[in-house]
Amino acid sequence: MKRLIRLIEIPVVPVFFYFTFPKTLDAYLDPGTGSIIIQVVIGVAVGGLFTITLFWHRVKTFFKNLFSRGEKHENEREQD
Repeated sequence: MKRLIRLIEIPVVPVFFYFTFPKTLDAYLDPGTGSIIIQVVIGVAVGGLFTITLFWHRVKTFFKNLFSRGEKHENEREQD
């Protein structure tokens, strides 16, 4: 009986969508849609630049501290 129900359910789904949605869509993009798309693109660009800048600053600081520690220890050894 379960197998019979499964065979009946498979063709029902496409038929349901076929009769539920219209054949043609009379859709349009109003002027506000374009401005929202532009705002999203600008926001992603600014956020990406901020993230890259923050990451680059952390990398630069890490290497700066790494090499400055070595110089401090060398200077202390020379003074002794």
